Amino acid sequence: MRPPRVMKTIPEPGALNHPVHKKIVLYFSEWVDVRNLKKSVTVFPTLRDGFEVTATGRRLEIKPKKRFADSTTYHVGIHTDLTDYHSVSIGTPYNFFFSTGPSIDKAMVYGCVIDAQKKTVQPKVALFRKENGPIPDSAFINLPSYLVQTDSAGHFSFMHLRRGRYSIVAFADNDNNNCLTPGKEDAFTLQNREFLLEEEAGPLLLFPVYTDTTPLEAATIKAISPLHILGEWNQAPQQVNTSRDFGWKVLSLDSLVKAPRILEFIQVSGSKHFALKLGDSLTAGSYSLLYRIYPRMQGFKSDTAEAPQLDTIRFNGTIYADTVQPVFKGAAPAADADLNTTITITWSKPVKPAVNRWFVADTVDDTALVSIDTAFGETTVFTPKKRLLPGRYYTMILPALYFRDLTGNSPAGNVRMPKKQQTQDSTDQKDSVGFIYIKFTTIQPKDLCYSLCGSAPCLAQDSLRIWEFRPLNTEMLYTAADKAGAFCFDSIQGIKGRIGYFVDTDGNGKHTTGSMFPWSQPEPLFVFPDTVEARARWDIEGVTVAACDVCLQPVKQVQTAADTLAADTSKTGKNR
Repeated sequence: MRPPRVMKTIPEPGALNHPVHKKIVLYFSEWVDVRNLKKSVTVFPTLRDGFEVTATGRRLEIKPKKRFADSTTYHVGIHTDLTDYHSVSIGTPYNFFFSTGPSIDKAMVYGCVIDAQKKTVQPKVALFRKENGPIPDSAFINLPSYLVQTDSAGHFSFMHLRRGRYSIVAFADNDNNNCLTPGKEDAFTLQNREFLLEEEAGPLLLFPVYTDTTPLEAATIKAISPLHILGEWNQAPQQVNTSRDFGWKVLSLDSLVKAPRILEFIQVSGSKHFALKLGDSLTAGSYSLLYRIYPRMQGFKSDTAEAPQLDTIRFNGTIYADTVQPVFKGAAPAADADLNTTITITWSKPVKPAVNRWFVADTVDDTALVSIDTAFGETTVFTPKKRLLPGRYYTMILPALYFRDLTGNSPAGNVRMPKKQQTQDSTDQKDSVGFIYIKFTTIQPKDLCYSLCGSAPCLAQDSLRIWEFRPLNTEMLYTAADKAGAFCFDSIQGIKGRIGYFVDTDGNGKHTTGSMFPWSQPEPLFVFPDTVEARARWDIEGVTVAACDVCLQPVKQVQTAADTLAADTSKTGKNR
């Protein structure tokens, strides 16, 4: 079935001096379904008193509840929620403009939403105009100054805008209220918070950002020993939160008991858990933990006015030492490991390694040095210093005494070995000493693509660019440094996948998604649609990535589809 089309509008697209009390009328090629009218129609700039939408047959009317503003260029949008009586969507968003004054604003903004995961279909794009001073964060959850919907490829354009400073955000409008719902809708924005619009701005590229506004706060607190408190946040904290001084303070609820000093705050790596080391012992009485909350944007205050708030949480002290040993829960990888794999051990409670390097050995006694992440964590990460060999069986054996939890307990280990097989560092220990024993195999040579190399001819050298090869239908990811716009992945699994890259602006070696509240810059990430095969037992060279125009078509050089359609249908209306 054909989608409904706009055949005629009153006023005509581009009309001047439209009476401020007069309604807008659109005529469609099909009868319009009235069930989604209000959600399907937008008028921007926002009318202070709102507007009413009605439809009869093929005729749709938009009437201001009071009046349009004087000398203002208005944008009318019909979104893809609008359907005919056969439930066929309009398909492509329709937009047209008119003015209640003698002239039309001329500035334009265009660009596209870059959604590497392809999760969001035709998000809406909102512009927020800066009148005086910075745009408050509360503005981003209210109706914007202008709103359009992207086409199916993620392109958008705003025509006939006022000059000024703007912020922009795209979002999946799941609840159809034309506003961003923080924490519940995928969102995208620029690398810069604001931009200046003179004549035109674009192409603007919008990248994914987090929008959760839930403030960070302690959910639970408990004493695990007389000198240690273990807590859990209500959410996984960002570095911006945990790097702050929370002003921790323990208060005794018994006036006769001295409140202990806090010596150290420890954020457990990659976890919601945190710990506090005390300088004085707790008793079995009751205590309160006092600390300052730095909300992500609690109350949606501006960045410059973010103020801490005090919070307290009660807990009971203890006089008993923590004697519960950490338990080895598992290790990865197990089989067909990548040659550049990392090795991970998971524990039942946070531990800290006592050494920062060790080694793995294969069946022919070839060893590889590994570095150990020494942060407290429920997962310990080992990174080999050199590439492992294909088709090998690797083992790593570490004394359990090399790991300690917050109170000094070592894990029992997952294997016990006789003295003659213990390492030199542990020969003074009893036969009952446990060891952490890990084994895994690497990918077979017959399954390796020896190299996958290519380039994007239009890209220059960028020391911050990191290329990615993303195998299809797996969580695997291969990375390679940029070499004058070229990439080369060496000894990877033979599999089909897609090429992409990100710009590592924070230098941590992995892609970082930005945040709206509080603002942090998103790192650009592009994943290109063409599938590339890393063929096993081959050297693949000369792969060319079409990365020159990430928006895929020159939006700037053509009229928007809506304007073109509007021009054609207005002529049709006159001939009739």
